[in-house]
Amino acid sequence: MLYSTPEQLSFHPVAGHTVRADFEGGTLSSDFGVLLLRGIDRQIGLTTRLAAAIHDTRHPSSIDHPLRDLLAQRLYHIASGYTYCMSRRNFFGGMQLRVR
Repeated sequence: MLYSTPEQLSFHPVAGHTVRADFEGGTLSSDFGVLLLRGIDRQIGLTTRLAAAIHDTRHPSSIDHPLRDLLAQRLYHIASGYTYCMSRRNFFGGMQLRVR
């Protein structure tokens, strides 16, 4: 192979800590902001408190997802710039549908 990448890159220590980069993959996200938001949400309990403040009128036997999870999903989508979580365009892969 003409151009190859080493299995691991080493950098100068920062504040006494070893800094390395590897290409193993692991758990990856292209949007760290959402992971950060989720971490902050879990620390301060924002969506838990919001869910506790909203009266859930759904019948318990028909609930698949707790209100807290639905609120978290919606807030994370909005924070990521996806204001229309389940638009027809996104849901059907760009296919345009009309209801008459």
